[in-house]
Amino acid sequence: MLDSERIEELLDRYEEALETGQVVTVETLCRDDPHLIEAVRKKLALLAKVDGLVAADESEIGIPSEKVAGRYRAQSPLGQGGLGQVFIALDEELEREVALKRLLPGRASDPDNQARFRREAKITGQLEHPGIVPIYGLGSDSKGRPYYAMRRVTGDTLDQAIERYHRKELSLLTVLRNFLTVCQTVAFAHSKGIIHRDLKPQNILVGEFGETLVIDWGLAKPVAEGEPIDAETANTSRIDEVTPTMQGIRKGSPAYMSPEQAEGLPATESSDIYALGATLYKILTGKAPFQEGSRIWERIRTGDFPPARGVRRDVPLSLDAICRKAMSVRVEDRYPRALELASDIEHWLADEPVSAARDPWGVRCRRWMRRHRALVLSALSMLAVGIAAVVVLLLREDQSNKVLKQSNDELIQANQRVTQSLDDIKKANEKVENALHFSRWERDKAQINLASVASGEQKGARAAYLLRQTSPRPGESDNRSWEWYYLSRPFALDRAEIPGPPSPSAIAVSNDGRWVASTNGRQVSLFSVETAKRMFTFPTKPYSLSIAFSPDSRTLAVPNEKTAALWRLQGEDWIHGPAMERFAHRCESLAFAPAGNLLAVSGDGGRLRLFHSGTGKLLADSQELQQGQPSTDDNLEGLAFSADGTRLAGRRLLQPLVFEIEQKKEITSLKLAFRGGKEISAYKVWFEEKQNDLAIQDSNAIRVFDRFHQERKKIALPAEGREVHPILREPSGSYWGLSQGVAWQIYQPRWRDPSSLPGFPGVERFGKPVIQPLRFDQLVSAVGLASNGKTGAFGLRDGRIVITDTISTEPQVIIRHSGLQEVTGAFLTPHGDQLLSFDSGRNACFGPLGSEPRFRRSGEMNPGIGPSSTPWTGSLSNDGALFGIRDARNISVIESSSGRTLLTLASAFEGGLFPTHAPLGFSPDGSRLAFTLSKFDFPTQKFTSHEVRVWNLKEDREILRFPSEGQALDLAYSPDGQKIALAQEHEVLLYSSDGSRGLQRLKGRGPFNRVAFSPDGLKIAAGSNSGEVTVWKLSDPKEGEVFSLHSSEITGLNFFPGSRLLASSGTDGFIRLFDVVDRLERGTLPCRLPIKSLALAADGKTIVAGCEQGLCMVFRAAEDATIVRRLQKQAQRPPDRSEIERDLAIAAWGWYLERRRENDEVCSQQALEIGVQACEKLENSPETESWTKAFQSEWEKLKK
Repeated sequence: MLDSERIEELLDRYEEALETGQVVTVETLCRDDPHLIEAVRKKLALLAKVDGLVAADESEIGIPSEKVAGRYRAQSPLGQGGLGQVFIALDEELEREVALKRLLPGRASDPDNQARFRREAKITGQLEHPGIVPIYGLGSDSKGRPYYAMRRVTGDTLDQAIERYHRKELSLLTVLRNFLTVCQTVAFAHSKGIIHRDLKPQNILVGEFGETLVIDWGLAKPVAEGEPIDAETANTSRIDEVTPTMQGIRKGSPAYMSPEQAEGLPATESSDIYALGATLYKILTGKAPFQEGSRIWERIRTGDFPPARGVRRDVPLSLDAICRKAMSVRVEDRYPRALELASDIEHWLADEPVSAARDPWGVRCRRWMRRHRALVLSALSMLAVGIAAVVVLLLREDQSNKVLKQSNDELIQANQRVTQSLDDIKKANEKVENALHFSRWERDKAQINLASVASGEQKGARAAYLLRQTSPRPGESDNRSWEWYYLSRPFALDRAEIPGPPSPSAIAVSNDGRWVASTNGRQVSLFSVETAKRMFTFPTKPYSLSIAFSPDSRTLAVPNEKTAALWRLQGEDWIHGPAMERFAHRCESLAFAPAGNLLAVSGDGGRLRLFHSGTGKLLADSQELQQGQPSTDDNLEGLAFSADGTRLAGRRLLQPLVFEIEQKKEITSLKLAFRGGKEISAYKVWFEEKQNDLAIQDSNAIRVFDRFHQERKKIALPAEGREVHPILREPSGSYWGLSQGVAWQIYQPRWRDPSSLPGFPGVERFGKPVIQPLRFDQLVSAVGLASNGKTGAFGLRDGRIVITDTISTEPQVIIRHSGLQEVTGAFLTPHGDQLLSFDSGRNACFGPLGSEPRFRRSGEMNPGIGPSSTPWTGSLSNDGALFGIRDARNISVIESSSGRTLLTLASAFEGGLFPTHAPLGFSPDGSRLAFTLSKFDFPTQKFTSHEVRVWNLKEDREILRFPSEGQALDLAYSPDGQKIALAQEHEVLLYSSDGSRGLQRLKGRGPFNRVAFSPDGLKIAAGSNSGEVTVWKLSDPKEGEVFSLHSSEITGLNFFPGSRLLASSGTDGFIRLFDVVDRLERGTLPCRLPIKSLALAADGKTIVAGCEQGLCMVFRAAEDATIVRRLQKQAQRPPDRSEIERDLAIAAWGWYLERRRENDEVCSQQALEIGVQACEKLENSPETESWTKAFQSEWEKLKK
């Protein structure tokens, strides 16, 4: 703080001491600032010259008291100010008490003080107003000291009244009425050209009888018309010329002083209005707007004070606005006249709007209602009358409704009784239906058990008959279980026979499998597969060897009469289609485009035509291959369209030809694009379904050419030393046939019903495996399957990879890893055309099966420094497009088709982190890769901290990182890619793959080494080293169900399609098939040797287990539709009825005992009925009599 500001503060304290009558010395005043003593003395000397405030002794600053003589006799002191003293005096002439004021003795000798005192009396006496104390007289005592007498007012100051208001002793309205009188009084003074300059609550008296007076006009100043407020007139005394106009001398109380006064500027009428606003602030809040402090003058100048509503929330908004307007820092923003301030106070007291602020809508609405109370009361009365009328009407309506309701209630009760009766009947029917359903289920179960016994006793006909009895009738549920499919497999050896023309030369099956057409060159026959009924037969000429169905299975094309005849399906009947243009000679070959809109027809020695299959219109004609006179030996044969319909292939004289098809608006053209060389003998040509690559079969191999007719791969055929004649390939690719001399072999069948419940052979309780196991000369350490289960990759301990067909079990490709290290992992792409394998020597093999595989050694992948025991491992994306390979220091992502390394995630292993034993995990869409890392402590050679990371393969950056409390032994993605599961010691950690949810802990009995999600993503299973499997429902993962399925460590865990059946393998040599919904074991597949690895085909139809001692077991499911047809061919003779009824009676007795233990009376009764009926059909024998008596005895007990 500057010294000048500190001196001004000390002078303010000096004036306050004078007003309260205290005795203060300069040393006492400057006790905290001794270096300012001289400066303060000089300032006080200047003030003494101006106002005469210093006594003869400068070190004593005080006010002595004296007696007053003359007409007025002082009785007692009433108060003392900075200029004079006030006494209670007696007017001896009028005998009344007055207030007598005179100059202080120390100031009376100064002529300037006397002039100032007389001016105060003169100004006060000239202001004749009820709000100003009247002056009774002015005079001088015997010593020449001036005095004046005025009315004595008994009461409190406004400051005291404000305190009483805030103590709840006075109302706000009373105080505001007093303040209104003050405003009017100040307005009167302003009208007379007088400004007060020291308005504050202490200078306002509130009388006992409600009168309000403004006192202490000592600083008041008259103003001449047309001059500034504080300009001095020419005829004023010296005190008027010097005192009021000195710059830097502030007149007034600081807490109520206007900003211009605080700056030492002349006071104006607006200064009094500001003081009135500060007084109103004190009324509303109980506090002055500015408190004493070092920065009081700066805060006054800037208007830095808290709003009234900021101090007290109950201050009315309008009064707060009036206060803020009156106390505006800018003079032009204040009320121009005190009367306008008084007018706003009057408006507020009268509950009317004020000019300082616009009231909210709610306040104005309430004010309007208060001012129009009569109108509001009238409206409310009318509303009450209306409500009363409505109530009366409602009561009358209620009375009438009660009668109606009573009638309705009676009707509802009657309806309820009828409904209850119907519900009882429905429940009874449901019980009967449930009982019948359960009885059928128990009956079918008994029949299947009897069929199992018959199968074990080599009674095939009897077993087939029993199984046929369990086939569901229309409207019944299918109760055939897994055992039914297993037992049906041995009888699925016959085939359905459909009669056709003798010595057929061509056969075609429609894509939907409903129709079969055959021709022997002279006639064509069409049959329904479902009914084996011949639909039509018609002769063809000349001799034809081609026949074709359209892709939608609704059009049949057959060469006839030098053209192609079309037959169309309408409803269930086949009718003739449109006629097409004829050839000069015979029509040789036919083929439909994949879209079904085009029909290709060849003939006339190489001539090729394209027809619209719907209208028969000729679209394109190619004659460029025709040379000279057409010959039937030169015709195009074996036509085949590419999958996209843009190319057409055929063969002429064993030479492959490919045509480009261009369709532009209404124009279709054919162009020869490829002609095979003489080194290729094309027995058959076709296009691969997905890549649209051209496949050509020659004498002993299949060659595949890309879009640019470059040979891409070559597949050798198992010809066994003989030349392979043309392959017979069904249009849908379900069956291939190889003709080798006189031998014929069906090759690579495809299962048509992958959704049926799998029925695997080899279940221990039902007999021996039907499929013979694969034998190898080394331990099978890894197994990989294609998605259809037809191709398998088997890794052996000596480093070999054997690729074989799991149906024919004949090895096709053998790949050997260098170093003779044990193969630890093998993967095949979904189509079985790409291989990825690893061995324990840190070598990886990958590439297409039809070419030389590529090997990657550990030295090529920059192993760096890391734990030497970390093995290589890897993973395959769901679509087979990407391989993930992990070594000790890197993770590489490789494109399976080209072998090109796309990414190397070496940067993820900085800071001493290394990959661990858990496998890599691709997300279902192949865009992300999850893996685990661990901190390796070299002194102890142990892993310490662990974490899981997720890498975005498209952007090559880390997107998520999860902490892991222990080392993960297995990792799995959920089917939707939203969750990642880690198998650890005694829990499974479940993370959200996008980081939106926190960690979930699935507790169980570990240590867990396998984890798998169900295909529907609703369940998760984990296998442990103790042979237990824990299954959690992700909707409520708090507690998992534990099932003891193996006696030793679990080595494989997979869910079947449908998420109901779970396959697990263990070192105990068994594969368990467990129903996680019914909590029942559905079967056991014995392998007799410890199982090292387990693979399940994506369609759920094939299981392959790799065992020790080179044993590999392949289990394949039977097909439901095939089993039904073949069972119909079996059981040509009915079995021994007596044996069936006897077995049925035994089964019914066991069923009865089981149901009775569970207190199931309905099923117990049904079991007895079945047993009694079976006994009645048996021949008389001692055994029959004993069974009959037992059933009848229990029947009598049940009826009682």
